[in-house]
Amino acid sequence: MATTTTPILKWAQRKDKLFVTVEVPDATEPKVNLNAEGVLAFKAQSGDNTYSFEYTLNEPVDVEKSKWNFTGRYAQLVLIKKEAGPHWPRFTKEKNFDKKHIQVDWTRYVDEDEEDEKPAAAGGEEDMFGGMGGMGGMGGFDPSSMGGFDFGGMGGGDDSDDEDDEEPANLDDLDNKEESKGTTEESK
Repeated sequence: MATTTTPILKWAQRKDKLFVTVEVPDATEPKVNLNAEGVLAFKAQSGDNTYSFEYTLNEPVDVEKSKWNFTGRYAQLVLIKKEAGPHWPRFTKEKNFDKKHIQVDWTRYVDEDEEDEKPAAAGGEEDMFGGMGGMGGMGGFDPSSMGGFDFGGMGGGDDSDDEDDEEPANLDDLDNKEESKGTTEESK
C-alpha cells in the first residue's frame, strides 16, 4: 500500500542564500522543481512511500544560480536569493506554515547580526557539496607564530633546570615517622 508523506525540511539562511536539507531515507528518483515565482516542489520514492511537498518561498530566488545535490538520504539545496538583503522572517509566504515539517537547521544557523563574523566554511556550500578536499593535516604549522609562547618544559628538549628532575625525597623516612607517631598516640 503506497503512502504519501511530507518529509522533514531543515533550512538556514544567509543574506544572499538559503541552505535547505530534505530528509528522505533510502529515496530513489528524487525530483526538485523550482520556478521563478518561488515555488519549490520536491518528490522522491522510498520503498512503498512517496515523499513530496510544494511550498511557496517567502521571496523569489534565482533559479539559474540555485543548485541541489542528492546523497541517498538527503536532498541538499542551495537556493540563491534574487536580492541579497535582510534575513527572511520565515521559509514560506504563509504565516501559518507547516511547523512539524519545516524546521530550522541549527547546524547551519547563523544569527543575522553575526553573519559577517563567521568564517565562510562554517556550514556553507563547501560542507554541503564535499568541499573538505582530503583534510590535509595542519599544513605548515610554525610554533614561532604563537606570539612568544614558551614551549620550554613541554618535553623533547634539554630541561636541565626543571625541578622535577631531582631525586625524590626518601619516602621510607616519612613512613617511619608515621609509624612512630601511631605508636606514640596508641600508648597515650
